[in-house]
Amino acid sequence: MKLFLRAVGVPSFVLAIMRLLPVWRKLGSVAHPLPYAGQLVKEHQRGRPLPRDRWADVTVPALVLDGGKSPVWMRNAMASLASVLPNGCHRTLAGQTHMIKAAVHAPVISDFVLRSLTPLVSPAC
Repeated sequence: MKLFLRAVGVPSFVLAIMRLLPVWRKLGSVAHPLPYAGQLVKEHQRGRPLPRDRWADVTVPALVLDGGKSPVWMRNAMASLASVLPNGCHRTLAGQTHMIKAAVHAPVISDFVLRSLTPLVSPAC
């Protein structure tokens, strides 16, 4: 987990403090998939454009969300992903970070899904 947090830009002094806080144990309990996630995305985290043909077969409407308070590199990554999905839709949730908050995300996702399932109504980005 420490390597991941360093890789996403957490300063060393913040990392040292985090290790002393109760949140560290919570983070550790959900950190086990991080090495696998890293393997999946490392090829696409080098600042190069995403290959357009890689996701050409993903034709379902896809909502890609980010938070307005997330680091710029994360927001850019989400916008880039949405741009290469044939039916990708990118939205930035003002005031949010990259942490999921069900009360904020659920209405946005529900609206997108309902619009996607309704004939003659295109999903709102």
